[in-house]
Amino acid sequence: MCNQLQLDIQEALVCKKFHFVLQPIYNKSGKIEKRELLIRLQIDNKTLLAPGDFFDEAEKNNHFSDILLFALHSAISFLKKNPLEQIAINMSYRDIENKETCLNFLYILNLEDEQITKRIIIEFIESYDIGSIKNVVSFCKELKARQVKISIDDFGIKNSNFYILSILNIDYLKLDGHFIKNIEHEKTYQIVDTIISLCRKLDVKIIAEHIENENDYSVLSAMGVELFQGFYFGKLQAHQIVHS
Repeated sequence: MCNQLQLDIQEALVCKKFHFVLQPIYNKSGKIEKRELLIRLQIDNKTLLAPGDFFDEAEKNNHFSDILLFALHSAISFLKKNPLEQIAINMSYRDIENKETCLNFLYILNLEDEQITKRIIIEFIESYDIGSIKNVVSFCKELKARQVKISIDDFGIKNSNFYILSILNIDYLKLDGHFIKNIEHEKTYQIVDTIISLCRKLDVKIIAEHIENENDYSVLSAMGVELFQGFYFGKLQAHQIVHS
């Protein structure tokens, strides 16, 4: 028997009631470089739930794939209307374990030309452990063949480590918030400095997330970080994507 949250998720997929908001990522010049697409579930015609409030329920009913593909369609729709924008879409390693999901994802990308696909960034999040490294590498090669960029979220914890950096051809690396919050500690500073130096050699751009104040921004900017995301630049901008 379905509970109310299950029904809300099913209705959102059928009636397109998932909301997508865009959080800007800024460069050193204070200009928006790209935006991260964040999903919200609308219930009661007014309340918006964050992923942590409904993803467990979505997983129980195997709706992850449906939500991911819906997000991709919505991002493409936005990019077509905004030819200068770039969008990052969150994806977990578990999504790659589903062969049908990967095939459908790549099929949708194949329908678009390079002017669209080169402005899409797939950001791998730390929701689940990696099942098969071979599958991850293979899928990422397919993405790169379509000019899609790859980003690693929360670098420095769990799966997002130097091994992943060595086997994937990534474009962006997002430092885990732990490093940002503790950047004034000597050990943390040296670790971040080493990561920045390595990424510079690998031609990988670093994104510092959870930037909440001037000091965070100043220290990391001076260290060579190029891109920034967080409340220091303003609260989440609810730039609503309307799925067409």
